Amino acid sequence: MKRPRSPSLLWTFAGAFFAVLAVAAALQWIVVSAVIAPLRRENQRSLAELVTRRAAARIERLPADAPPFEIRRALMGFQQPDGPQLLVYHGDRGEMVTSHMVPRPARAALVRSIGEWPIREGAGPMAPPPGMRPPDGSPGGGPMFDGPPHGHFGPMGGGASLRFEVLCRDTIPGIDAPRGEVVALLVAGPGQPRSPFEQRHLLFFLPLAIVVAGAAGLLLFRAQVTRLQALEGLATRVASGDLAVRVGDESPDEIGRLARQLDRMTAAMAADRERLERVDQERRRLFADISHELATPLTSIRGFAETLLNPDVSVSDAERSDYMKRMLAESEKLDLLIRDLLDLARLEGGSTPLERTRLDWAALCRNTVDRFEPRFRAEGLSLRWGGPLEEAWVLGDGRRLEQLLDNLLENARRYVPRGGSVEVFLDRAGPDAGAGVGAPGRFRLTVRDDGPGIAPGDLPHVFERFRRGQATGDQSGSGLGLAIVAEIVQRHDGSVAAANREPHGALLTVELPAA
Repeated sequence: MKRPRSPSLLWTFAGAFFAVLAVAAALQWIVVSAVIAPLRRENQRSLAELVTRRAAARIERLPADAPPFEIRRALMGFQQPDGPQLLVYHGDRGEMVTSHMVPRPARAALVRSIGEWPIREGAGPMAPPPGMRPPDGSPGGGPMFDGPPHGHFGPMGGGASLRFEVLCRDTIPGIDAPRGEVVALLVAGPGQPRSPFEQRHLLFFLPLAIVVAGAAGLLLFRAQVTRLQALEGLATRVASGDLAVRVGDESPDEIGRLARQLDRMTAAMAADRERLERVDQERRRLFADISHELATPLTSIRGFAETLLNPDVSVSDAERSDYMKRMLAESEKLDLLIRDLLDLARLEGGSTPLERTRLDWAALCRNTVDRFEPRFRAEGLSLRWGGPLEEAWVLGDGRRLEQLLDNLLENARRYVPRGGSVEVFLDRAGPDAGAGVGAPGRFRLTVRDDGPGIAPGDLPHVFERFRRGQATGDQSGSGLGLAIVAEIVQRHDGSVAAANREPHGALLTVELPAA
């Protein structure tokens, strides 16, 4: 299954970049629309008023029958880059002379923008004067344009898409009545600016946009630096030994994922350190226990040997024999302890691999109980075998499973007083306890007695090394028997537990998976 891609810092920076661009664009639009455009329009109107006034004064000085090219020359003499884009002379007969030739499709729009000149009372349709041509070839009576029918308005080209906006008008006085007017217009269309954003003065806002983008980038970079400083702080504190520190960054980007990985790594290091500390404490305690367990029989052996070898101490033959027997008993304890230690070390280290075969655990347990029964009877104890299973097939090491039950029975023999009873019971465990022989599941071996039981404070530590209760008589063992049992069960993928019975007695259970 393809793993979904997590969010990346790339998209964070890209989003911030486009957000800054959008904010800068909106800011420019507000400034240009609310400030620059009105100021520019007001400047154009002021300049247009000045131009039309001067153009009207010059046309006034021309003769009333001045040809159109003289009027156009007068109009063109006042064109300025920031002024009106078109000057129009609108005569009292409806004729029009433009500073630039207007394309035929746009003339109707020009006429609509300027409006009609009021016809003097008593005046009828007038024929166009020389050089004038009525629009669309009409004989007269309407607005007339000079020049060729297919002209061009400067560099813009012709077309019906041209739009005209009147900036101002100035009337040209005559003898009896005004002879006409000069109109200043703005032209919008192909090749002309349509919005404030198309003006060159918007380059003024480029530094502003750079400053805004730089400030936003600085804030974003600062936020990321703060997160990286948190990671640096974690690394510094971890290097000094503080494994409780966490970053706690839950962001889904690369830094957040790195922070979570570092948090998990630090938590794992803290757990490993705790485990190593426990292992070290356990190792120290184990060395102390081993030293104590080895020193006790060696001290006894050394004491008896020094007594026997001291010529100043008178020892009878009976005492000598008793001392030798005690030395032999202590040496046997020492040998048992050393063998158990070596056995436990091999099991824990895995240096002795299990030789697993499919075997009948029920038959093995019955044979072990039969072998221990005479020893129990000689010490005044009762040992019985019970259970509903005739067969219990498991996959295990027969020698180790026999050693497991040996240690459990030896443990019961030491702690059950004379006259007590021990029972070994084998049945099925779990929800399939009623299944037939050979069905998959788990088998449960139970060793229960009616002795004094286990002290409540010792129950959680029964299977630890060198844990010993109060044995009956002089039967204390090495303290490693149940630890070996737990290790054997673990190597067989099973479980072991200890509990007390009611009203008294101990209960040890071992569960192994069925073959």
